[in-house]
Amino acid sequence: QGEQRGRQEGRQEALKEMAIKMMLNGIEPQSIVDVTGLTKDEIAQLSH
Repeated sequence: QGEQRGRQEGRQEALKEMAIKMMLNGIEPQSIVDVTGLTKDEIAQLSH
């Protein structure tokens, strides 16, 4: 159970890193939502 949670957290971190790179490359927030599955709120938090 702990191992599965760790993997899920790792995937979430990878998605957030991808979202940051996409933002830096000028990708629209909605496109980032579509590709990563993160919410607009999660993406907004990454930009601060």
